[in-house]
Amino acid sequence: MKRRIYIVALVICFCLINGTSRGEDQPPADKQDQAHGIQRLGRGVVNLVSSPLELPAQMYSRAAYWDERSNNPFAVLGGFVEGIPMGFVYCGWRFAAGIYDMFTFPFWCYDRSIIKPEYVTFSPKFLEED
Repeated sequence: MKRRIYIVALVICFCLINGTSRGEDQPPADKQDQAHGIQRLGRGVVNLVSSPLELPAQMYSRAAYWDERSNNPFAVLGGFVEGIPMGFVYCGWRFAAGIYDMFTFPFWCYDRSIIKPEYVTFSPKFLEED
């Protein structure tokens, strides 16, 4: 039990010390960098918790996408069926993105999200981007 407490305390110390251990070629920290770190931590927690919602979100998004693009009524059903495997893929990807954001929030150079859209959405607009 004591060993676990020491390990947790050591990990917390390493996370807190990182803010003072920047290289000379990096700009100094300011309030804006700290705000971005907190936003990344929040984004990571939200993505971690909301990752199971990707299954219904992908099913709905793909059905809505095909409903707008096709006159065939079976296209909506096909969108639902297509959304099931994509929902599982995006669920794992969003979970991994949440873990990544949670562990890299102290580092100022990892500001961009590794998944698009940054949060779970039920809108098919992200399917049109690329």
